[in-house]
Amino acid sequence: MTISIKEVAALAGVSTGTVSNVFNGKASVDRKLAGRVREAARVLGYEPNRAAAQLRGRPARVVAALVPDLNNPFFTNLLASLEACVRERGFDLIVASSNGSPREERERLGALLAWQPAGLIVVPCDDEFESRALPARRRVPFVVVDRVPGNFRGDAVSVDNADAGRLAAEHLTGLGHGEILVAASTLGLQNIRERCDGIAQVFGGLGLPAPPVETVTAGRETVFTACTLPAAPRPSSIATTGLITPCSLVTAISRTAPAAGRTTDWSRSLA
Repeated sequence: MTISIKEVAALAGVSTGTVSNVFNGKASVDRKLAGRVREAARVLGYEPNRAAAQLRGRPARVVAALVPDLNNPFFTNLLASLEACVRERGFDLIVASSNGSPREERERLGALLAWQPAGLIVVPCDDEFESRALPARRRVPFVVVDRVPGNFRGDAVSVDNADAGRLAAEHLTGLGHGEILVAASTLGLQNIRERCDGIAQVFGGLGLPAPPVETVTAGRETVFTACTLPAAPRPSSIATTGLITPCSLVTAISRTAPAAGRTTDWSRSLA
């Protein structure tokens, strides 16, 4: 049986207009009243008709998010935090992945925008973000997160990637590591290159050459391991530029260390 807005209003002890305002996100509704309405809706199992709202030309009570890879723990953790944040404000989160492809990014953006979301959060799949015109054309407010193109003019949330690299290098050199290896998931992204630059800056300031950089891609057999590097100079530590790279390194090292006749637990040296 379909639960009506009148039943929610009756249980909450408010008018149907108040119920409508709560689910349409009107800020004028008293917080306690809004809480009563949402609790009544939960008890009754009421869900607002999103399709009907869209037919009336209203933005859906959803926020859309597009990330490059749903297998990357960084992006799934980001989505979990976003969902908690938007739900506190009465929105739902819809998610899509570009799978690291500019073509898929454009297609998935089009599909998400068809929902007429109230807002959009995008982690671009590359430095160009060629699809940026799509949300602007639909007049949907959007925020670029993490991978911010150098020529982007708009709302963005990121970190100081060069400073992150410097902090990692200062930590390792402070522990006495003068020979380190930098493991990067790719050098095709600006934020990764900036982290590598930050590491190189610290070594340059100490009069040392920039550490070598190796790319380590998850999801395929890694072509390098620390265990097969030349004995001298052999790195005493590995600095990684992302969350998923250490997992790839530990897997590769654990598979090849016995074959190389070495028993050192390199996973303890990963930073």
